[in-house]
Amino acid sequence: MWILYLSDLFNIQLYTISLGLDQLNSGDIQEIADLYTPRNEKETGIERMMLFKYNKKFQAEKKLIHSALRRINVTHELEIYLNPSSKFRFDFKNRQSKPMVLHLEYSKVIDINQVIEMDFQSIRLLRSKLKNYNFKLLIEKWRDGWTPKWTRLMIEFNEMLDIDSYIVGAVTEITDYRDRSVIDRNTPIHSYKFQDKQEYSFGTLIKNGYHIVRFDESVATVTVENNRIGWFDIQSNSSLSRFKALGLHPRTFYVSNDI
Repeated sequence: MWILYLSDLFNIQLYTISLGLDQLNSGDIQEIADLYTPRNEKETGIERMMLFKYNKKFQAEKKLIHSALRRINVTHELEIYLNPSSKFRFDFKNRQSKPMVLHLEYSKVIDINQVIEMDFQSIRLLRSKLKNYNFKLLIEKWRDGWTPKWTRLMIEFNEMLDIDSYIVGAVTEITDYRDRSVIDRNTPIHSYKFQDKQEYSFGTLIKNGYHIVRFDESVATVTVENNRIGWFDIQSNSSLSRFKALGLHPRTFYVSNDI
């Protein structure tokens, strides 16, 4: 209640919540859920929730994690920094809220079927157990007509990726990946290869990727960086002359190629 009092006193809405689950129980989570429930139409609820632990040896109980997901309403981003055991399974279907972004710092328990079914708009899966053939499967499913509920997916894979081996058919090389005009939409299932290089304060980022045009003229962009980070972007079918910018995450600069 003290947090709520300060929020009212200074007329500042609460936007972010960080929960150290090793310091909480189910009753605490219910109180927090009640505390952060919007009390009027002007309040939008929590935009961002982070779940973590203070004690590295702590193994969060499944019911405690799912209690937070079911009860607390998050509108924008859900970030989970817990490293669950191999037997753990996340249940995202029965969550209270529909945040647009999911970030899993440790995603070794996520399988490819869960990725296919996820309904977040943007997904980041770090330290996964997924392999080359999983990334290839996503591309093949999309080319065959499947459209995911998400529009941007980032995965840190458990082995080095060979994106060139996923691409079949004619390939055209392009220099500006954002220029939509170079894409010949009248050629079904055509691939456009590119490389993008950007300089940042923390290093140089090189992305190798393809725009893939399928039979219904939809375009997906798949890229690989640092050999193990794969991105999958569903491009808008609008008439804009530029494709959306490629994603960026600091994890790219810390991933080792030693598996």
